[in-house]
Amino acid sequence: MTDSKFSGSVPETYNRYLVPLIFEGYAADLAGRLNVTTGSSVLETAAGTGVLTRHLMQKVPPDAQIISTDFSPAMLAVAEGNLPSADNVSYQEANGVDLPFEEQSFDVVVCQFGVMFFPDVEQGYREARRVLKEGGEFLFNVWDKLSHNEIPRIVHEVALSLDVDNPPDFLKIPWSYNDVDAITAQLKQAGFSDVTVTVSTQDCTAPSAREVALALGAGSPLAMQLKERGLSEVAIERFSEALEQRFGTGPISAPMQAIVFHAR
Repeated sequence: MTDSKFSGSVPETYNRYLVPLIFEGYAADLAGRLNVTTGSSVLETAAGTGVLTRHLMQKVPPDAQIISTDFSPAMLAVAEGNLPSADNVSYQEANGVDLPFEEQSFDVVVCQFGVMFFPDVEQGYREARRVLKEGGEFLFNVWDKLSHNEIPRIVHEVALSLDVDNPPDFLKIPWSYNDVDAITAQLKQAGFSDVTVTVSTQDCTAPSAREVALALGAGSPLAMQLKERGLSEVAIERFSEALEQRFGTGPISAPMQAIVFHAR
């Protein structure tokens, strides 16, 4: 995936609509699973606009160092501009499959819903293992199947119907990397010996169907696919209509399901 997928208005729309819709609760969940001790060093990869970074800042001791990285400078700029400044937090452009850090530099590597976008996932795991100190931990989450995540499933199905010859199918990427046995095997192949897996369910809520439509249809790389096909406006309307048909015209709430991997 190229940085152009997260350019233009996408980063700000992502931060405004998509973060509170599906990322906020899981950022708190992921940060809450860490036990970062005083003086530790934490590397975050695929940080996006910094929702997990913010929760890490609230969780870790004040002398623990956090380096928040993403391959997209546009996304990092939103993160750095919106998060409070802190002496123990820095931001750096970095690709998760080719990290610009020395071996055994970090006590923790953490990634929220990012590994599925790595062009070579196993290489990303090898890089996480390489920069971790002995005994360090790698914590990340992925989305479970669309059948367990109704809101994005509805949007995905409508998106596919908008252009059957060249379907805008971006949402299949984040919701199709969830084979627990295969991911565990990749982690062990990358050098991790102890892998723990848990399922995490959070409520997905939004004030209206239209805000959900904007979150997924204008605040993710799906927006670029829709724009390329001249479908941006009609897609938002169709997403809103389908979601209202399912959930009504008021606030929306539905469960989301993710899988959390803790590797050492």
